[in-house]
Amino acid sequence: MAVQAIADGLLGRSTAFERPAVVPHDGPQHAFVDSDADIVVYGGGAGGGKTWGLLMAPLFRGDVDVPRFGAVVFRRTYPDIFATGSLWDEAQMHFPDHGAVFRQTPLPEARFPSGATIRFSHMEREADRLNWKGSQIPYIAFDQLEEFTEGQFFYLMSRNRSTAGVRPYMRATVNPDPDSWVKRLLAPWVDEEHPEYPFPPGELRWLTRDEITDDIVWVDAAWRDADGQPARSITYIPATIYDNPTLLTNNPEYLAALRTMPRVDRARLLDSDWSIREAAGFIDETWFEIVDEAPAGLELVGRSWDIAGTQQGKGRGKGRDPDWTAGPFIGFKDGVWYIADLHTTRGTAKSVDDLMDQVAALDGPLVPILLQQDPGEAGKRAVAAHKKRLAGHAVRSRPPTGDKVQRARILASAAEAGNVKLVRYWPARPVDDDERRELLARAMEWIRAFLAEVRGFPDGAHDDRIDAVSWGMLMLSFPDEKKAKHKPMPKGFTPDRWFKAAGSDWLRGAPKGGRS
Repeated sequence: MAVQAIADGLLGRSTAFERPAVVPHDGPQHAFVDSDADIVVYGGGAGGGKTWGLLMAPLFRGDVDVPRFGAVVFRRTYPDIFATGSLWDEAQMHFPDHGAVFRQTPLPEARFPSGATIRFSHMEREADRLNWKGSQIPYIAFDQLEEFTEGQFFYLMSRNRSTAGVRPYMRATVNPDPDSWVKRLLAPWVDEEHPEYPFPPGELRWLTRDEITDDIVWVDAAWRDADGQPARSITYIPATIYDNPTLLTNNPEYLAALRTMPRVDRARLLDSDWSIREAAGFIDETWFEIVDEAPAGLELVGRSWDIAGTQQGKGRGKGRDPDWTAGPFIGFKDGVWYIADLHTTRGTAKSVDDLMDQVAALDGPLVPILLQQDPGEAGKRAVAAHKKRLAGHAVRSRPPTGDKVQRARILASAAEAGNVKLVRYWPARPVDDDERRELLARAMEWIRAFLAEVRGFPDGAHDDRIDAVSWGMLMLSFPDEKKAKHKPMPKGFTPDRWFKAAGSDWLRGAPKGGRS
């Protein structure tokens, strides 16, 4: 204890607050937080305890007891920091046990009793890396490194400096991406074509750059540059859900969820496969069954909108084939999703508003309206305008995260498992045979347009219908915790009762804008 007290005094460590023990799982997680490498990249599979290790590394090392210690943990976009179960939630779960106090301005930050800080930031644009010019950051962490650019990572490496008495270090988590620059960085460990593959996990390599070719060059530990400085040491530590017994015990259904993902995602996130690639069109149109009707008593429902801002133009040029505004009805029951009544338009802003108003009137007030909120004040004003115009309806919104391909994974996963049905007839009500044939024929127009997008996704000319469906599924599956959750429909609620509540005659035709 006396020796430790002397060491703490030399480093300026605060001994006023007794930190509880930080105990990583034996195996990859312990190796990650305890490594001596300058740079450690951790992960591969999902559920390996990556976020915990990224946040707890400086606590495990005792660095948060050093008064001038500072850390910055990066996500690519600002909303990702606060996503449910992400960095901010995880930090608030563990840091208070170590005396941390949180604040969100000017940057989200946890401050420890010693005065040490761990901040959270983002670099959505390439140029955002320059915001850190002149910074000295003893600990730099990247959550989901494959989402960042190579330039951002290596520029921040130049900011990895310390005057706090703590040796500077960098840590990162990663999911497999065969086309990412991260695979080139980790080639000895993950690239089967690299001459030293498979390099032992956790074993150190040293890297520098060739001044002429600008390529990464691997050197030995004794290498020194012209100024006598060593190369940066780096290692990779793979982990999967099987290395996280806490998750397997507390949330065993997560393993089942990983096993139901589409083949490519399953290989990457469950098996940590760095070589598998997605085919062009990773959603197969044969996965969708077309059914005549949705069942009675849907558990969750919503009308999702992907709103485009461009009117179709004439002649040649950019406006000739603009994006669609798309609004599918989405229902859920007994593990199956039902997609019905997909409206589209490429009109003016007013015609889009008119279409949304008419569809809302047909759906009735019991159907939540699910919107993507564009970034910034303009997005907030647009959502506020929709809510005002659609008074009496539950309008719910959230800023989207990830790109359209990432958002479409929920649709691909459910469809591959046979759990997405396309409904030709909505709402259900008694009609004669001629009327029924007319409605079924009309519905096939939007179904054909939707499946055409599926065949070309993600490289086709349009993905608006797919994005609208995916967004609705995400909003219904993961409602914003800070807002009212989606409630099940009233017991015994049926499409026929719904139609009567809407008080509209479906046979008068679809609202203006049509159904694809």
